[in-house]
Amino acid sequence: MILIAEDSKKIRTRLTNIINNEPGLPVTAEAKDGIEALEMLEEYSPDVMILDLYLPELNGIQVLKKSKETHPETKIIVLTNYVNSVYRKTAEELGCYSFYDKSHQFENVIEDLIKIKNEEVRQIEVC
Repeated sequence: MILIAEDSKKIRTRLTNIINNEPGLPVTAEAKDGIEALEMLEEYSPDVMILDLYLPELNGIQVLKKSKETHPETKIIVLTNYVNSVYRKTAEELGCYSFYDKSHQFENVIEDLIKIKNEEVRQIEVC
């Protein structure tokens, strides 16, 4: 299950449409701000959260930190326009799975989601 935390409805819709075109990658929930993202994280316990850093209420760094404290198993893909090295380093130190530039790396997010899904399938097969 996938949670998208993004303040722009246009970007949320675009991501949802792209992801839902891939078999086996269901978007479970969408959050428009940081507080809603944490509430949905609690409600759905998604496998993956796609997280923007610029969110109202709580910013993406705050959401990432709280998410990793309460749901360390959730993989967090940061997709943002704020790609400077300080944000990247902070997000990586807090445990993000990957960090991408929203303006031209949407495809990388899909590749990561497929990779994560395939890793989960392999883990189930091994058990």
